[in-house]
Amino acid sequence: MSSLVHLFLGNKLTGFLPAEKTSTLQFIDVSYNELSGSFPSWADQRDLQLNLVANNFRIADTHSRVLASGLNCLQRNFPCSRGDPR
Repeated sequence: MSSLVHLFLGNKLTGFLPAEKTSTLQFIDVSYNELSGSFPSWADQRDLQLNLVANNFRIADTHSRVLASGLNCLQRNFPCSRGDPR
């Protein structure tokens, strides 16, 4: 598995994102699961494509450097389209 580049995992997964990942893994999609916790340090890795939409992450526990502003949609019950974009 050390050469795995793409990872798509769905189907109501629960738990946390791991603290470490292999350097070859560059495309990760774990959207629409029930993952929780905060984001690991690798979440802001350059050239990483990461889809975490609609899970149960704790935004407040995540370092602001990891998330771009406006990504509260990563929480399953947060209404993403609230008003006009600015």
